Amino acid sequence: MLKEILIVLIFITMSAACATPNDNGILPPPAPTAEFPFDGSWKGELFTHVGTCRKIYSFKRLTVRSGKVSGVLRGNRGRYELTGAVRSGGTTEMTLKGGDQVELSGTFETAKAEGRWKSVTGCEGTFEFKRNKI
Repeated sequence: MLKEILIVLIFITMSAACATPNDNGILPPPAPTAEFPFDGSWKGELFTHVGTCRKIYSFKRLTVRSGKVSGVLRGNRGRYELTGAVRSGGTTEMTLKGGDQVELSGTFETAKAEGRWKSVTGCEGTFEFKRNKI
């Protein structure tokens, strides 16, 4: 009897600790931890200040998981994929690849991130991300 109770308790504990996908089969974004304080769901824009690129590009959702950044943007030259990393102090370097290649660098804070970007085609600008409410 004690063995069965322990098995049930272990099962309940493990089930509660595992993330489950939502209706679309997507895992929810992670909650921030001391080790990865910037983990979670973000949204934001890239603003063009130099060049002939579109003036604003919007990210509906970016995810930071274990310090790794990922996201998808649809632009006038197709689909762009954002990848990169956020260090524990908040500094970040990211790459946006698709119809053009863009390098981004900046700083993440608790509720926002900002920095600069530059494309290989000569466009330049700034970016601003905001953490989505949990």
